[in-house]
Amino acid sequence: MLLTTAQQYNFTRYSIEEGLPRAGVYCVYEDTEGFLWIGVDGGGVCVFDGHDFTTYDTEDGLSANTVRTVFQDHSGNMWFGTQGRGVSKFDGKTFTNYDIHDGLTNNIVRAIAQDESGNIWFGTLGGGVCLFNTKTGEFTSYHQEDGLGHDNVRALLFDKEGNMWIGTDGGLTVYDGNTFRNYTKEDGLPHNRILTMFQDRDNNLWFGTQDGLAYFKERKRFIVYTAEDGLVQNRIR
Repeated sequence: MLLTTAQQYNFTRYSIEEGLPRAGVYCVYEDTEGFLWIGVDGGGVCVFDGHDFTTYDTEDGLSANTVRTVFQDHSGNMWFGTQGRGVSKFDGKTFTNYDIHDGLTNNIVRAIAQDESGNIWFGTLGGGVCLFNTKTGEFTSYHQEDGLGHDNVRALLFDKEGNMWIGTDGGLTVYDGNTFRNYTKEDGLPHNRILTMFQDRDNNLWFGTQDGLAYFKERKRFIVYTAEDGLVQNRIR
């Protein structure tokens, strides 16, 4: 008989009583120093040092108090994508905000990433993807008419080869810097709405969708996992 012991995890609960401004959390991001940045629904953004929470909101210069995504660039700046007020950059002292009046195509920002050249990319809900040139301060946008799978973008990932993977409501798009290629349910995805993406230590790509998890085996075919295979639920966020 083979006996195995499952790994046991102890959970510590953090909520308003422990220092969060509100209980609704949209995202958690670990920076290079090990601090956790927490995007809160209506409460701004919190940074947790392992003991205490520090909150930043619109009174501190943040563009909006509902933060959907957090990202740290190569220079250490923190970027926050908000629900309806564009993006905020925090250099540790001050906030700089960008919205549609600066060239952003939509003020709902769901994803942020940085390419090898240092440019910042924003995935927007309804405005496709926007490239922010950190040297010139100019925005360049790409939409469905340019080859993007859909203008609702929910996830961004640069793989180790420099390709940008774009999770949209119309499937998965990969951009090599010159051309777009799209994958949909017809190519084996469990659903066309891509919610999250991850590249593991073996360079395998995983995609969380509205209706299951997809593993892109050797970048040739998708292997799908659902609740029938042991997932708690099919919506992977």
